[in-house]
Amino acid sequence: MCCGKTTLLRQLSSYNCIDVDDELWPQVSEEDTGLLSQTPITKEIIDAEYKLMHEKITVKPGCPLFGITIPDCEAVVYLDIAAPLLEEHCKKRGDTSFIDALYVKTRVEEAWSAQKAMDDKVFYYVMVTE
Repeated sequence: MCCGKTTLLRQLSSYNCIDVDDELWPQVSEEDTGLLSQTPITKEIIDAEYKLMHEKITVKPGCPLFGITIPDCEAVVYLDIAAPLLEEHCKKRGDTSFIDALYVKTRVEEAWSAQKAMDDKVFYYVMVTE
């Protein structure tokens, strides 16, 4: 969230990249859309998105999937962004709360650590600097 995944996705457009939002949201019920769209973002919302993603999204070979949850896949890339830069990106974007983005960043880091502990994927770490 505001770390540059959409920008990166656009730059990699010739590689069949998929934004998880484009795949997930059309499949989500009105009730779930209401829950997922609430602010501030909470653990309940993140958990609901994670559950829905695992129920409705399948990673297709050769089609990298970009999102804030870790799907069942072979490799994971984490775009890490320092808090001051994240805050700057949120201000520029104008539609995302820095508090929400920071909360999502923390949850992604927790999921990253939990997945790494299972050691069943290849992990790449990318530091976003601008």
